Amino acid sequence: MAHSLLAALGVSALLTASETAFWMMRLVGGARLIYLGVQQWRSEAASTLHNAPQAPLTTIFWRGILSNRLNPKMALLVLAFVPQFVQSGSDTNPVSSPLVQMLLLGAIFSVLTVIAYGALGAAAGGVSRWLAAHPANMRSVNRGSAGLFLASGAAVLLLDRRQ
Repeated sequence: MAHSLLAALGVSALLTASETAFWMMRLVGGARLIYLGVQQWRSEAASTLHNAPQAPLTTIFWRGILSNRLNPKMALLVLAFVPQFVQSGSDTNPVSSPLVQMLLLGAIFSVLTVIAYGALGAAAGGVSRWLAAHPANMRSVNRGSAGLFLASGAAVLLLDRRQ
């Protein structure tokens, strides 16, 4: 929803138009992905899966918010995708306002995202239980996901806007 609000207020357009703002967001986002990759590579094998301390839900929530906000692709997706569904309307109908339409579309997108990520989270819980029962596979999972984080971070940092 935050990206939709930013797009509705024109901040995403500023991010797209400003080389410096885009570069800063890309730098922070890419560095965060590389940091996550290094942390994942260093993480212990499955023995810690059972004994890992449960992070507070607020910590998990704010980590997710941070990851989402530092993803420049999401801001660009909202900026490129959502406005094509906004119609110019009459001044008499408040729902016809482009700002209101952007916010409504952003809310719909947010609800659908929560549903999709909720299903993904439920599936991840099942995978976690399977990995706890098969600890030998955890090191491979850690290394594979670390490689994906590192490759994604490198791709974000090496991204050329002109393409």
